[in-house]
Amino acid sequence: MTSELKHKSPPSADSEKRVSTRHRKTLSRTTASTHEPSSLHSILRDNETERLYTHPLQWSSRHLQLINCQFVRRTLNPKSTVTGRKRPLEHPTDVKLAGLSEQAIDRASRYLRQNCTTESKNSTVRQLLRDHGIDQHSPTDDLQLPFCFNQRQVALLPTDGIFCNSSGQIVLAYLHLSTVKERRNPSIRPRRHARVQTNIPTTRLKHKAESSPRPTGELEDPYIAAVLIALAQQRRSNQHTTTLSGRNQNPERPTSPSGSASGAGDYLKVYVLVLPENNLQGLYFYSARVFTTFLDRFEQPSRELPRCSLVISYHRVPFGPKEMIGAMGRVIVAVRGNLHVEEAGAELLNNNT
Repeated sequence: MTSELKHKSPPSADSEKRVSTRHRKTLSRTTASTHEPSSLHSILRDNETERLYTHPLQWSSRHLQLINCQFVRRTLNPKSTVTGRKRPLEHPTDVKLAGLSEQAIDRASRYLRQNCTTESKNSTVRQLLRDHGIDQHSPTDDLQLPFCFNQRQVALLPTDGIFCNSSGQIVLAYLHLSTVKERRNPSIRPRRHARVQTNIPTTRLKHKAESSPRPTGELEDPYIAAVLIALAQQRRSNQHTTTLSGRNQNPERPTSPSGSASGAGDYLKVYVLVLPENNLQGLYFYSARVFTTFLDRFEQPSRELPRCSLVISYHRVPFGPKEMIGAMGRVIVAVRGNLHVEEAGAELLNNNT
């Protein structure tokens, strides 16, 4: 739900206003028959008075409502049941099977609980993932994900890290919400001028942006949803490129819960690891099954495609050394094996049955 213009960075106030005006004029000139009912373009046209043509950093809860996306917080049981038997996930055998480094987790736990700089915490999280075989996809100076709409890249989403699973596929992004806050509205400020100290129209637009609807808590920031969508788009694009190049005769193909390998049930699993702002209690792990029909609505926004929801589940990874071992075990197994967190917990135990 973003402008069909390519932005290398979050748009300025003036450019965003021009983009919105241009799109409204374009939509008003377009006949209703061009956009099929319930398509994204049709939804945008029906709500053209709202601030919907924005960079994903400026998304609000209204965007999530229109694309049928919701967050679901889960409380994972520290014990999993397999064949009627319960055992804590931090059991020594499970730690060994998951390839966990208790020393690395303990070091990260102690450091993340301290009041240190944002970059120091980001480096700690990236190192923790690398210590467990989750490699960073790109150099630290290239941490942006392309966001596509209408078969074109329209924005770049900054992150604090992009990581691959054991097959080398991009599946995980890391975000520090304090840096997300800094990146949000970075250019919506009054312009400095030698004679005019305040740009009144720009100042009004800044206040309007800051007062736009936001989720009740930072843990359900719409930008997290946008990053998950971008990850799924990137995975889908990479799989298509791999198939065309012939480098892999049997590329990974998402399957539905029923086992179908085609149709509306196809999906891609993607994850985001989040460190909240001024939070010394833990990380948060987000996972989503992004169905291809959901991605098709962004790729073909003028078509009326089957409506598909995006459910994002998340849970806390506490910083306590003992608790963090079990929680990080699920995260690491999920990312490396491209599983859901619930499946990862069962996988840890099934490997020892």
